[in-house]
Amino acid sequence: MAPFTSTVLTNGRSDWSVAPLPQTPGEVTIQVTRQGSTVRTQYLQPAGMVGQWQLLRLGHLPLKDTCQIGIMTCSPKRGGLRTHFRGLSIITSRAIDLHPHE
Repeated sequence: MAPFTSTVLTNGRSDWSVAPLPQTPGEVTIQVTRQGSTVRTQYLQPAGMVGQWQLLRLGHLPLKDTCQIGIMTCSPKRGGLRTHFRGLSIITSRAIDLHPHE
C-alpha cells in the first residue's frame, strides 16, 4: 500500500485532508506555519524528486493566541506500522507569504 501524509484540523469537529506521497520515503519532513487564523502545512519532497516544499494544506482555524498541536501516525491495517519522531521544534512564525506567487 502506498504511503500518504495528512493533516487534521479540529474546531468542534475534525476534518482530514489526505495526500499520497510521490514515492515510499524513508522519512517525511513536515512544516506547519500559523499566521492568525491560517494554518499552512507542507511536506518536503525527497531530493531525488523535486527537493522542495510541497503544499499539503492551507486551512482556516480560528485560534486564540496559544493552542495545542500534536503529531501521530496511523495505519489502515491497525498494526505493523513503526514510526519514530525526531527533531520536533516549535518557534515563532516569521512573517511569510502564505500565498506565494510561483
